[in-house]
Amino acid sequence: MKFLTTTVITLAIVAFASPANLSARTSNHNEGLTSYTEGFAGYTEGSVRGMFHPSAETDPAEKILQEVEKNNTTLSALRKEALARKLGNRTDIYPSNPEVEFGYLWGSPSSMGTRQDFGVSQTLDFPLAYGYKKKIADLRDNQIDLEYQKSLRDIRYETSMVIYDLIYTNALTIEIEKQYSNAKAIADAFKKRFDAGDVSRLELNKAEINLYHVTKVLEHLNIDREYLLNQLSGLNGGVRIDFESSTFGSQLIPSSFENWYADAEKESPVLGWLRQNIEISQKEISLTKALALPQITTGYMSEKVVGEKFQGVTFGITVPLWENKNKIKQAKAAAEAAESLAADEKVRFYTSLKALHSKTIGLQNSVNDFQEKILTFNNVEMLRKALDLGELSIIDYFHEVEFYYESIEHLLDLEREFNKTAAQLRLQIM
Repeated sequence: MKFLTTTVITLAIVAFASPANLSARTSNHNEGLTSYTEGFAGYTEGSVRGMFHPSAETDPAEKILQEVEKNNTTLSALRKEALARKLGNRTDIYPSNPEVEFGYLWGSPSSMGTRQDFGVSQTLDFPLAYGYKKKIADLRDNQIDLEYQKSLRDIRYETSMVIYDLIYTNALTIEIEKQYSNAKAIADAFKKRFDAGDVSRLELNKAEINLYHVTKVLEHLNIDREYLLNQLSGLNGGVRIDFESSTFGSQLIPSSFENWYADAEKESPVLGWLRQNIEISQKEISLTKALALPQITTGYMSEKVVGEKFQGVTFGITVPLWENKNKIKQAKAAAEAAESLAADEKVRFYTSLKALHSKTIGLQNSVNDFQEKILTFNNVEMLRKALDLGELSIIDYFHEVEFYYESIEHLLDLEREFNKTAAQLRLQIM
């Protein structure tokens, strides 16, 4: 939204009528820029992982993220789903149910009496299979945890984007509110001067049109702000958060990508999930081999006939000829596919993060350089003096100050983009 560009005439009138206000506003903004720049100057590279976990004092988004993590309904549902899935991982790791048989047979002719059979049997896989099933269940539990961590990271990222949009909107609203206050004062002053015959109707119309325009800009900003607050409320489980901050927090980016990437690779839930998947596929091969071994059936059996009784143990074994054909080949193929998928994802993860890190460093440098240049090349007061001395017409003055206010808005855009990109980078190891 190019609000500052479209309200440049109002800003120029404000500067013409109230140089003290403009000087104070420029001074306050310069102090903020200097403070923001000093946040980077104090950085010395230390714990790469620790630096990416800002506190609520250094990053206004962090406190909100903590609240969202507690209240978000999606995360709450995912936690319950994770519990159910973990229980599901434990449902097929035990032996099959025992079998009980009873038979009552009557003879013909009836003089033969009756016969009663009773048997209990249990079928068991080869013992190694149960150990592999338990290990696979544990690994799948870990995958579920990693999937939750990825979902948590996605929610934190979405929330961060809304928060930085809110900070931008709040900061821009503060600037436009100052413009509105001054524009109203100028419109009132020009009305009095018009009544006294000091200015033309054209100049009065210009002042009133700009006051109207700034009013509509403020309305638009308030609509945007309310929309963002409602988005934040939805992410926070319907609990409204009145977020008033208009200052971006410190974002410290490590200069060494390779050192940082070593931590990012370890902490990435996506790569962690793929590593677990490779391990599961290896265990699946071992499990398939164990299941291909003969099954054992053992039990007890008794038989009673008139005047006689037989009882004893039973034992049986399956002959693994056809049932598990090609299953081991399939498990090995799946393991190879898992390794290839992980290798591909690792390459893409590395290249995407390298590009993201490079972009973040570039944005950081642009923000710092832009802040310094704006402080150095602020000619508003000089232009104001030239206007007072009659060296500039009011139209020329409008054109000269336009670039400066466009630059202020561009700086806010840069700060917002930098913070969003830095947050995306930071969340890779959270």
